[in-house]
Amino acid sequence: MSVFVDTGAWFAYFVRRDSDHNSARSWVSTNESPLVTSDYILDELFTLLKIRESHVVAVAARLVFYRLHEQSNYGAFKYLHSIFF
Repeated sequence: MSVFVDTGAWFAYFVRRDSDHNSARSWVSTNESPLVTSDYILDELFTLLKIRESHVVAVAARLVFYRLHEQSNYGAFKYLHSIFF
């Protein structure tokens, strides 16, 4: 079964000062289900990261998603309506 990941969970994953950061990192590292998100969520995430953190953090997150996309070949990580790649 796939797990749909929303903006808040991704934000917690990337932002160390978020109160759920450690939980998000731990869950992602032990999760074995395919993760699914949408281009709308990624757009919201990158905007939120740029505004609340920095442009550098937003770009770094974008690179992480690009690498996940390239490595997974849509196996473990999927996008809905992907326009970023």
